[in-house]
Amino acid sequence: MSGSLVPAGGAARFAPSDIEVRTRVDINVYNALGQRIKNIYSNSRFGGVMTLTWDGTDSNGRTVPTGVYFLRVDAGGKKDVKKVVILR
Repeated sequence: MSGSLVPAGGAARFAPSDIEVRTRVDINVYNALGQRIKNIYSNSRFGGVMTLTWDGTDSNGRTVPTGVYFLRVDAGGKKDVKKVVILR
């Protein structure tokens, strides 16, 4: 799965490649210890390009500290991980 991360006002965006059939898509954010800190998308969808924005918060709405985070995309049996660096 290809995609790109684009910084936008302190947020990270991920645009996964086209999905040809209806499939489950899950996008989660993990910290450097591998702990899931937020689910930013979880739903079934048809193909197309989607763009999501992570606002830099955890699942409780708290702003995450400066550090390295990982966006993991699971879609149609494919997995992709993108590194995000938050600088404050």
